[in-house]
Amino acid sequence: ATQPDLIFADEPVAALDPYHQLHVMEILRGHATAKRAAIVVLHDLSLAARFCDRLYLLNHGRLHSSGKVGEVLTRENIAEVYGVDSQIDCNENGVSVTSLSRISDHHP
Repeated sequence: ATQPDLIFADEPVAALDPYHQLHVMEILRGHATAKRAAIVVLHDLSLAARFCDRLYLLNHGRLHSSGKVGEVLTRENIAEVYGVDSQIDCNENGVSVTSLSRISDHHP
């Protein structure tokens, strides 16, 4: 069997338990590191930060920002797109994003 050069995955980990979320993302990451590509739609920003090389942040169907994790996942961008104040932590396992509170005058 042949492997495709490109995989499109729309919310591939939605409704999965944490073990299977990681398993699916590891498979997709392995595909991408084998000189192939995977385009993945995710709402879990921490998983996106951990497994993706580049992020494309959309707001109402339009590109808001793109680039490396640290360029895209900023408190300002998350506030503008999702309407929440957030905390972004970097450690040896990658980046984690925690939503702290809703911004009351913002409706994403």
